[in-house]
Amino acid sequence: MEHTLLKSIFYLTLLFIAYFSPATELAGYSFGITQDKSGFIYQASQKGGFRLDGENYVPLSDLFEVPNNWLEDVRYLEKNNELLLAYGDLGLYKIDLNNNQTSLLTNSGCWRIGIIENVIYCLRGHKLNSYEYEGKKLEPMKLLPDDLKVHSIADGYIDTDVGLFMVDGNTAKLIDKTPAMYTKISNNEYGLVAWRDQALYYYDSFGKSKSIPWPTMPKSIYALGNTVFIEKNGAVVHLNLMDFSVINEKVNVVNSPIRRIFKDDAENMWFISSNNVQIKPAAITQISLPISSDYNIKVLSE
Repeated sequence: MEHTLLKSIFYLTLLFIAYFSPATELAGYSFGITQDKSGFIYQASQKGGFRLDGENYVPLSDLFEVPNNWLEDVRYLEKNNELLLAYGDLGLYKIDLNNNQTSLLTNSGCWRIGIIENVIYCLRGHKLNSYEYEGKKLEPMKLLPDDLKVHSIADGYIDTDVGLFMVDGNTAKLIDKTPAMYTKISNNEYGLVAWRDQALYYYDSFGKSKSIPWPTMPKSIYALGNTVFIEKNGAVVHLNLMDFSVINEKVNVVNSPIRRIFKDDAENMWFISSNNVQIKPAAITQISLPISSDYNIKVLSE
């Protein structure tokens, strides 16, 4: 009951921000953002990790026994009700939100986190470390040969200097043999959207792919259902993945380039620039004036 009430208050606060304050300051540059089942938002930034409750930014180091250092990424494991925190050279930490206990899973460097079923992999520079995870500790495993250079990762996908891999269980399968030097990728339940060397690709879950030219490397990509939100010259363009047709040429109103896109559990979209965020409500209801007025009568009579 308490969690339900907290979540309701939190969402109402977000909607208030979205309607009345399009640009809201975050706690530093956002490198990662996620949400737990209680409604709390967690942000990774150069100032450390923070928990947002709709009104306050609370440093994670004030709540849990974690470093007060630059936090590179944060992910939520709903199945276990756990947070994973990537602290760069300090390693990968876990917070068990059931009892608020903290543990260091590995002291190997971790900048970005990828998750697929019981496999967790960490990107450090161009090097990938992968592990099996059963909820208590990490067991090292090998997904890719050690000599591969990894450019980017998403849940279930790894883009390298020899091509794009899809992770299936404890193995990685090459699904595109064309190597790319510059990449940015985003997955969802239907497949993967990837910007690779001046082209935008969509790889569906059946192994089919399609692409269109896209000369400029986007600062952010967010795959959502059969659509994708992609940054282009400061604007966020909303595309249909069936044919890459434009749904909306500019979704955001924040002037600076959008560097991260996030959807919360209330279906609201967050468009995050360097230190600002625009929260776009999932649905806007237009309400008519409740009573007639002289102005309405005048307009109707003209």
